[in-house]
Amino acid sequence: MNGAPKARWPRRELAAGFTLIEVLVALSITAVALVAGLRATAALTDNAARQSAVLLAQVCAENQLVDLRLSRRLPRLARAAATAFRLAARCGSRRP
Repeated sequence: MNGAPKARWPRRELAAGFTLIEVLVALSITAVALVAGLRATAALTDNAARQSAVLLAQVCAENQLVDLRLSRRLPRLARAAATAFRLAARCGSRRP
């Protein structure tokens, strides 16, 4: 043998790569960013669906008003609220 005593724990050379903690931190940051992106996508989808429903209700209401104007049966002001609710019910809306 060489005569020099062997070290019990070999000296660690400079390691190339990431530690476990660094990988976990990077994964948690990525997960938070993905969750935020999913929430934003869900909000945009909900808004698009609501906008579609509102547009359809508006077109239906305009069609009913044109029908009333063409038939020259415009409601009096006192009956306007009842007419609005009746038109909303005919179009399938919950609110006028």
